[in-house]
Amino acid sequence: MTAPPLPRRAALAACGLWAVGAVLAGATGVRSLTHSQGGYAAVYALVTAGLATLAVATYRAVRMAETVTLVLLGSQLLGTVGAAWELVRADEGGAKARHLDDLGINFRLAVAANLIYSATASAVFVWAWRERRRSRGAISRRS
Repeated sequence: MTAPPLPRRAALAACGLWAVGAVLAGATGVRSLTHSQGGYAAVYALVTAGLATLAVATYRAVRMAETVTLVLLGSQLLGTVGAAWELVRADEGGAKARHLDDLGINFRLAVAANLIYSATASAVFVWAWRERRRSRGAISRRS
């Protein structure tokens, strides 16, 4: 018997993160549409659909979704470093900053929100990893 890839409480926390991400991507997609940026809107729509699907599948404890969630949460460790770097050494004239400015979104505020999101996801990853290791140890002791 093996432990699931993601402990239940951590899975629920990840579902919350994916739902927040889907709402943010969806809102940005709508904003892109209203600013005649259909290509960006399509990308945001795909991200929204992907995150919503992942949230539902993770909630339903689909093993593959839990594994993907664990990997994506872990990747946010790099996302945290990248967002912190971007916040400190922001290129306010870069393509990303221009795109957000075109949508009426403050670039620095968006990067700060990204930093908070990535740091939260990283914390959930560390928590999930510890819980997973703890539960695997309990399973192997029972065997």
